[in-house]
Amino acid sequence: MILDFEFANFKSFKETQRFSMRQRSGIDTDTEIIKNENPDDNVVRVAAIYGANAAGKTGVLEAIVALRDKVGRSEQGEKKQDIENRFADGNDDPVKFCITFMVGERREKFRYEVCYNESYIELERLSKYVSSRPTVVFERRYDWRKQCGTLEKIDRKFARELSKEQRDAIPYFLQTSLDITLLNFFGNKKRKDYENDDISQVLSYLTERIFFSGVRQAEIVAQGLSGIIKKHEEAQDWLSLLLPSADFGIRNVDVVEEKRDNGFSPEQEKIFMQAVKDIIKADNPDLTDEEVGRRMEQGAGKAFRLMFGHVVNGKRINFGAEKESRGTLAAAHLFVQLCPILEMGATLLVDELDCSLHPMLVKEIVEVFNNADTNPFDAQLIFTTHDISLLDRTIYGEDVLGRDEVWFVEKNQNGISRLYPLSSIKRTTRKEDNLYRKYVEGRYSAIPKTSIASQVEAYWAEHK
Repeated sequence: MILDFEFANFKSFKETQRFSMRQRSGIDTDTEIIKNENPDDNVVRVAAIYGANAAGKTGVLEAIVALRDKVGRSEQGEKKQDIENRFADGNDDPVKFCITFMVGERREKFRYEVCYNESYIELERLSKYVSSRPTVVFERRYDWRKQCGTLEKIDRKFARELSKEQRDAIPYFLQTSLDITLLNFFGNKKRKDYENDDISQVLSYLTERIFFSGVRQAEIVAQGLSGIIKKHEEAQDWLSLLLPSADFGIRNVDVVEEKRDNGFSPEQEKIFMQAVKDIIKADNPDLTDEEVGRRMEQGAGKAFRLMFGHVVNGKRINFGAEKESRGTLAAAHLFVQLCPILEMGATLLVDELDCSLHPMLVKEIVEVFNNADTNPFDAQLIFTTHDISLLDRTIYGEDVLGRDEVWFVEKNQNGISRLYPLSSIKRTTRKEDNLYRKYVEGRYSAIPKTSIASQVEAYWAEHK
């Protein structure tokens, strides 16, 4: 689980931003927290990020994803992406990430930092909290004179677990893999000779237990769902359970196999299939004609289509995804991720959770994560939204979001964004405060300053 995340020089964020899932305000709410051995490490399960359009909300989630992808990258390259992620004022400062988190059944606490530009990693450090203070597992820095990475520190216990051959390989890696993380080098599953429980846990969490769900076009969502459901039968059962309960009028979900129309004429199809057969035979001369035919069937002309079962006038009818609403597809894509995320105790990042979804459905998704009965393994949900009804306890009679679960992003006139929590605003200290009313009144900032109506009125006044 994530405790803290810091980032700088990323997208529209220039200065260091500090995001935290820790309980901070001390105000009682109706939402549940995750209690750890150290009360200072108690965290919330949900965080909602509000702000005007283009303020930088999505950038907060993308920063976490960028860290995940940087750690997971095992080959050099992707420099274009590293450049695009950097704050767009032409500066040469590195992108900086720092995440504090807990992993495993014993909830061991780690802190991982990495600073990099498009060419090399300037600093990388992994620390483990064996007490109240972190102990450095390893620290890597860039040597300007030697033009390569250097291993500045390494924990003695960790170093003793490495053979001489393994230790000798580290300098070569640091000289030749300037933009690959040392964490990936130590923890990559392909390198069994470097396996270490701490490293494996850290790498597994950062690369396999952080999921991102963004705003996608409906047809792309449907295509992705078809593949997921075809590979994992439990995903189909999960969707067939949740979609009916969300009142979409859907009874079940299925994936059917159908022939793909490639646009060839019969003669063109015959020539194409013969060419495919010749290629397979050329690469595998010992294959029988029967085996060649089986391979051609597996690799050509098949597609999978997502179907949603409805009941219309008492008759069961299946509709393709192209006939379903964007809200249905958005919910389906979100629901199919819920089961593995809740089972893994993972972290789900959702950009615009309320996109095409009814506010009451958004509220229920939040409650799934905020309830220990439906979220027994302490999965976390971090999302951006414009749904301000979640801030109004008078609508639902209780807090949907606690004071420690609300964050804001605001962009200034120079195009620089800042991230800050509701709990940092001194004027909101009472549980009975109406967060909705204060937010729309501008008490917390992070709202759009619009003048559309006056501009349209002025236009018509000028063109009468």
